[in-house]
Amino acid sequence: MAPARTDYALQRAAQGHSSHFRQMLTTQLRELESDGLVNREVFAEIPARTEHRLTEKGKRAVRVVELIRFYGLELVQEYGIDLEKANPVDLAGKE
Repeated sequence: MAPARTDYALQRAAQGHSSHFRQMLTTQLRELESDGLVNREVFAEIPARTEHRLTEKGKRAVRVVELIRFYGLELVQEYGIDLEKANPVDLAGKE
């Protein structure tokens, strides 16, 4: 089973980012939970602790995203694109 990510671990990862970033992260986690991709478990501890785990549906979605990523990397190599210098807007129209 994949390890759970605690809110504390996510908060530490978000340190140094704006409050807007942290709010966006919270919103995304709630949407993922609503879509059935993650489960959220709240523990009655002080300080409060919350963990998020991928559901089976979420694990299947990760496999699909990985396939798309690999295909994208193949295209980058095929076209000889330097990702460090590439403009995402320009890449969208590349044929």
